[in-house]
Amino acid sequence: MPEILRKTLKNGLLIIAEKRPNVEGMVSIHVGVKVGSGCEDAKNQGISHLIEHLAFKSQGKRHFEEIIKSFNHNGIDFNAGATRNIIDFEAEGPCEHLSSALEELYRAVKNSKYNLEEVKREKESILSEIPYRKDKPMEFCLDSFFSVLFRDTPFARPVLGTSKSIKKLSRRKIANFKNSYFRPDNMVVAVCGKFDEKELFRTVKKTFGRLRKRPVPPSETKVLESKNYSRTTVIKKRKGITSSYLVFGYLTPGFNHPDAPKLILLNSILCDGLSSKLYLKLIQSRGLGYRLKGDVENLGDFSVFHFDVQIGNPNRFLEARRLIIEEIKKIRNAPLEDIEGYKSWLISQLKRDLADIDYRCEMALDSEIEKWAFDFRRLPEIMSKITAREIQETAQKYLTDDYTLVALVPWGFRIRKKHQE
Repeated sequence: MPEILRKTLKNGLLIIAEKRPNVEGMVSIHVGVKVGSGCEDAKNQGISHLIEHLAFKSQGKRHFEEIIKSFNHNGIDFNAGATRNIIDFEAEGPCEHLSSALEELYRAVKNSKYNLEEVKREKESILSEIPYRKDKPMEFCLDSFFSVLFRDTPFARPVLGTSKSIKKLSRRKIANFKNSYFRPDNMVVAVCGKFDEKELFRTVKKTFGRLRKRPVPPSETKVLESKNYSRTTVIKKRKGITSSYLVFGYLTPGFNHPDAPKLILLNSILCDGLSSKLYLKLIQSRGLGYRLKGDVENLGDFSVFHFDVQIGNPNRFLEARRLIIEEIKKIRNAPLEDIEGYKSWLISQLKRDLADIDYRCEMALDSEIEKWAFDFRRLPEIMSKITAREIQETAQKYLTDDYTLVALVPWGFRIRKKHQE
């Protein structure tokens, strides 16, 4: 396995790079800032997502069309994203344009001279995005799940913000937020693919190396220490839907914990693929659902282990919940006899993903910022060594009866008192 090159500049900025020469001359770059909606307060909700929208817009006298052409006319694809704990600026293209791509990403990170009309336009775009997401039942259910799980903490707030908060965001607030968090010692530049090492370090030094090192505001994400989590069920009702939607999950340790790979495998066993436990039970055997999706979403010191189900017949909602709990209890009560098959499925998916340089680059960035306890490139090997007994112990430890369940059901749907928790 190739070595990951590491270099820290004088201003604290970290560069991590992995050479992958057999990728037909392509290179992927991710610039990550350790900030997201989890660092926002009630007054600036959604500002990280707005910064994502403005990432490649006009920079002072430099028009956005010039910026776009600088990427695309050199064959470079580019994007930006904002989550609860990372804002990511990315580019992927021919290795001969590595320097120009890095220069453009630096300008995007550094820019605070946004065009007022573009700020207004992007705010309007988000204001239309917020109700659109609420109109999608599963997305609404997911947002509600996070709100319940992280009640009264920054992570309970939606990444998009609220209509009220977005309207009040100004160019000055954006500049102040970036000035607070977009510090070199709060950033990582990750590169993967074919590249010249000297060119990479030279270009990063003359761009990102110019950023001034200054203190970063303290994090407000110590959720595990301040909250006592017990079983919680929230049922919401909506007119105009015919299915029920539920999100079932737990607050679990982050990827900086040694149990993280076991939790990833456990989530896959339950709901990844047509042979997963919940797919076979809920959809194949009982015809209960249309959609089943799971994830272990890492948020630094903790993660969210969850799965989402769309139930075609809303009257079978209680049956679906009962079957989910039964399948979890089966894993807690006895070691899996067919664990090797589940491991083979997940290992195959991981190897496919790891063949993609953009995926590797993003994982390198995330693992560095979030301080993962394992080398993501070794995940297939790590998974192969996990035993059935370890999966049982992981389920016993984390998938307890203190789950959180949020459901969205049709208006008029009734649950008898004896079934409520």
